[in-house]
Amino acid sequence: MVVGSSPPRPTSIGAPQSPKGFWGVSTSRLEFLQFIMTPEAIEASLVPLFLELIRNNSKLEPSTPLYRITDFYSLAQTLSEKRLWMTRVSTYPDLNEGVDRLVKALYSSASSQGCGGFGAHDESSAAKLVHEERHCRFVSCWSKNPESHAMWSMYSPDLASVKARTTVGKLQELCALSLAEQWSQYYFRLGSEELKQTALLCDAEVVPARYEDLQHLMKRLARRTRLARRIVKDTDLLASKLGSAAKKRSSQWAGFLEPSVLKHRAFEYEHEVRVALRFGWEPALQIRHDEHRDTLMEASKGSIAHLRGLKWRLGATSSRIDETSLNHYSAPTPDGMIDAAFIDPRAPVHKRRFIEKFLTEWGVEVKKSEAFGLSYTGLDVYPDKPFAFI
Repeated sequence: MVVGSSPPRPTSIGAPQSPKGFWGVSTSRLEFLQFIMTPEAIEASLVPLFLELIRNNSKLEPSTPLYRITDFYSLAQTLSEKRLWMTRVSTYPDLNEGVDRLVKALYSSASSQGCGGFGAHDESSAAKLVHEERHCRFVSCWSKNPESHAMWSMYSPDLASVKARTTVGKLQELCALSLAEQWSQYYFRLGSEELKQTALLCDAEVVPARYEDLQHLMKRLARRTRLARRIVKDTDLLASKLGSAAKKRSSQWAGFLEPSVLKHRAFEYEHEVRVALRFGWEPALQIRHDEHRDTLMEASKGSIAHLRGLKWRLGATSSRIDETSLNHYSAPTPDGMIDAAFIDPRAPVHKRRFIEKFLTEWGVEVKKSEAFGLSYTGLDVYPDKPFAFI
């Protein structure tokens, strides 16, 4: 959860001050009580709506299995606390993490002649944009590759780590739970002073990695953008043609606008799928707090249209979170998120037995990894082994 003490949770949302009553309709006190929803009830009602929006915006199949190698203690914490620790992108040594927003801005600005509030007009401002993205994003990285010697070697230095298995669908549920928890807290549990230093979870999604030669890619995008702007500047006729072509989004470039995380081709062996959470903050969140709260209340009654519109608006919230209290975040996990685990085949027997006992007690099936196994044992036939014809 977000660092900092949480305020006491009210048992219900306060009664309306307007004579029109709750949701703008005339009600008696008894009728009004029938409409009261606790923050917990609002949170629970939002989860399936968020999940529907997340899956509608994803091309990933929910049943796809995903794997993550982690130390035993981290997995034990996830199971016992029912929360998954998220890593802040700024802690990664790869400084190109967070370049996605800049790439999308370059692509989108091709027909805008460089005017449009993308946030980057020179190298310094571009670096600031990437810096903000790296600090506002919290992620959990998984892999579609079921077995990899390289991954075991990197992420199991003590030879006793565990590979957890889940699915895309379970991680999408985690995103929906996170959004519902954070939005219900932000709009129905926090006071005005706390809102001034609380970052809002603006978006949560499960996205695949897109691997590119980033240095070459950025230069190609810059050349393409300059060419497009030159055509726009030349004639109105060509500008209109360019606008028409832009709507079609050529297959070569349109992929950069789809939900994904952009990484250098050198990491392609990871086959990564990532839980990506983005937090944000800006003064407008407080200014429009009551309006957004009313919209969220309407959404909690089952209106996915209200939730879609609010999610779209809040998705554009500034990434500026340096002045907030956000230091780390752990996401709520759905039931049965980890359905199986594989213990490092190189683990000492006494550690293997302890880990297996713990996981079994938590209802996690322990399976055998085939990594580092011998391929020549248990054969029915060997070159010099006599055999009889049947």
